[in-house]
Amino acid sequence: HKGFHESGSPTLAELIKSYNPRLVLVSGPERKRELLGTSAVIAPGSLAKGEYSLIDLQHQTIEGRTLQ
Repeated sequence: HKGFHESGSPTLAELIKSYNPRLVLVSGPERKRELLGTSAVIAPGSLAKGEYSLIDLQHQTIEGRTLQ
């Protein structure tokens, strides 16, 4: 999506800017996180590589992890 400063869905970027969700999960080949306005936009990683992200909304933390 446009929040990662790369090509992406302008529709998704517009929806995020319009509705201001707390959290948006997007796909991508690597883990990324960024704020778009007040929305946390997270690409949790590649599950095929065993990657995932643990997101705690109460404490506002994001931790990248890998399955072992």
